[in-house]
Amino acid sequence: MKIGDKIRLLREIKNISPKRMAEELDMSLGGYLKIERSDVDINTEKIEKISNVLGIKPSELLNLDERHIFNFSNNEIKNGGYNIFNFPDEMKALYEDKIKLLEDKISYQQDIIDQLKGK
Repeated sequence: MKIGDKIRLLREIKNISPKRMAEELDMSLGGYLKIERSDVDINTEKIEKISNVLGIKPSELLNLDERHIFNFSNNEIKNGGYNIFNFPDEMKALYEDKIKLLEDKISYQQDIIDQLKGK
């Protein structure tokens, strides 16, 4: 997993928009999106700033790799010859909150559709 993918995943879990990330980092939206796409190299100073916005340590951001298994549903550790990553409870709670918000949004939109159909 590339650093940009890690940043995007954590940003989405924390429900931070790309625009807000760019503002927090004092850079353009296009410039920030290049980071998420891994189109540019980022220095340690930028990694520190990104980590601060995401509320994690720079080492946590740098140590995630494609072999880590994220198990959000019950936070159990699974091992199939891979490195183990125990997803922090705070991140798990944020992820579950985001799912709940999206489910509520879907339900609300379905109610509107039903009303428009005259149900």
